[in-house]
Amino acid sequence: MATPPVLVSFDGGHALAVAVYRQRMLARTITYTLTVDEQGTPTDCTLNPHFRRKATRSAICRPLLRHMRFEPARNAAGEPVIGTYTDGIGLRTGITPER
Repeated sequence: MATPPVLVSFDGGHALAVAVYRQRMLARTITYTLTVDEQGTPTDCTLNPHFRRKATRSAICRPLLRHMRFEPARNAAGEPVIGTYTDGIGLRTGITPER
């Protein structure tokens, strides 16, 4: 049976908080989907809702792509394959990150 990628670590909370703060998105919920390669490295990011501004998409995706590491998806034979990982971010904070 095939298995999806499994999140192993995310050490980019501060970078994500700064990006969210700078984009003035402190009261939103965003679902994201990452494409994860055979080595467990995210290679592509899609946000929902889709943001028209490329700068907003890049600012939110950048910390996710840089700071998340995964156990890769596996096919039925147990071999690592490309997969997708979907999760959400609740951006409901009044905290101002240190710059």
